Amino acid sequence: MKRFHAPKWPRLENALSLWVNNALNAQQDITGNILKEKAIYFANQFSINDFHSSDGWLAGFKNRNGLRQFRKQGESASAPPAEQLENERKSLRAFLRIYSLKTYGMATKLASFGEWNLHAF
Repeated sequence: MKRFHAPKWPRLENALSLWVNNALNAQQDITGNILKEKAIYFANQFSINDFHSSDGWLAGFKNRNGLRQFRKQGESASAPPAEQLENERKSLRAFLRIYSLKTYGMATKLASFGEWNLHAF
């Protein structure tokens, strides 16, 4: 029979558990390193000075919350993590912001003179 070990920092683990549930509901990938970083963030928010995000703590947190790690395969394995995807979107928006007004203005001028059929695209 396994013994249940109560967490040393229940407030931190409750906050992290809530964050994990929200992230999983949003279909975000969560790694052990992400869990450790979030735990450090919550420890700072709750002014917990004696917290160390060790591998042992991580294993205990996963056990207490029924979390397991899976390796993605196939098409989902080639997809970038959500954080990287959001950064790529921001970069693309910044890149397109430079050209979109100029391109739109030029296309409008050409279309108004009948030199370019916008509906062909």
